[in-house]
Amino acid sequence: MVNSEIGRGLYKAYRIDGQRVGLQWVYSGSTVGLQWLYNEQKTNDERRNNEPK
Repeated sequence: MVNSEIGRGLYKAYRIDGQRVGLQWVYSGSTVGLQWLYNEQKTNDERRNNEPK
């Protein structure tokens, strides 16, 4: 739960400065950051799919 909250916070943080800045951060930052965002989303999707309905 804490990790997903942190992920959302980081996403908002670089979106506030503008989408272009966000893209620059992704390309010039590191593939690790991109991988982390991808993995976080994948984990959230899996968690949602595994929840009892």
